[in-house]
Amino acid sequence: MTDFRSSSEFERINAEDLQQRVEELRELTRERREGVEGAVANMVERGAWDDLCGRSREKCRGIITIEGLEADCPLEQTHNCPYAEQRRRHSQEQYLRHLGFGGEALYPTPQRLHPIIRPQVEEYCTDIGERLNAGDGLFVLGPVGIGKTCVLSMLAMAAHDLRPSTMVEYWTAESLFSALAADRPQGTAMLRTAHLLLIDDLGTEGVTGWQRSNAVARLNLIIDYRWHEKRSTVLTSNLSRSALEGSGEYQRMIDRLQHRGEWLAVGADELSQRGRDEQPQLEV
Repeated sequence: MTDFRSSSEFERINAEDLQQRVEELRELTRERREGVEGAVANMVERGAWDDLCGRSREKCRGIITIEGLEADCPLEQTHNCPYAEQRRRHSQEQYLRHLGFGGEALYPTPQRLHPIIRPQVEEYCTDIGERLNAGDGLFVLGPVGIGKTCVLSMLAMAAHDLRPSTMVEYWTAESLFSALAADRPQGTAMLRTAHLLLIDDLGTEGVTGWQRSNAVARLNLIIDYRWHEKRSTVLTSNLSRSALEGSGEYQRMIDRLQHRGEWLAVGADELSQRGRDEQPQLEV
């Protein structure tokens, strides 16, 4: 028997069948999700973290998977996750390592900084949004042991925590001058446009001769651009302020940056005093 219904009518019937099937699947999914949420609530109540959190706790994204369904972890919203600090430290370490930091700088805290520079660094971190908008920078000067690299990693994390999309570039002076001397545009392209440029240990470059002259000339052009575009630059160095300001190589760069940069310096005598202050006192 011939079916004389039009093709449009068949399409309408098929669409109705499809919609009904979608609604049935949605109902099944809803029931399963309610079951999963009930199971999660029971795990939280019992403190069954091994069942709830899985194995890679430090890599947790606040999403749990049970019976093939993903659900928001209830602890993520209440800040009661017993592994929150572990996850935070792992995330921080991964980000700082990606930038090029290592060692103690992967775990920066204000306590790692010399007391003389600590308040200004904490203030900069607190006001990081305003500082970056204004293009403000810092000069952190002093001998080994005052926490200069930790200052840079603290600033990097403050900028990242403010807005993960903030572009941060970290370079040791040695690697920076080597890259600029070799004229590697792919590796140094972000130096001009990064919201925050961190240069560690200025004065320890190791590049000499005409290669050094080329590197200095290119760095001066980069700093000029950053100064005009109000991009923040932070430098650390073992050299004194007078040595930096009086240097023929660094003078142009320093003249630019110090208009928006604050000088933080710790002398050798002050570092020695800190060491004496931190020695354990003997009971009499």
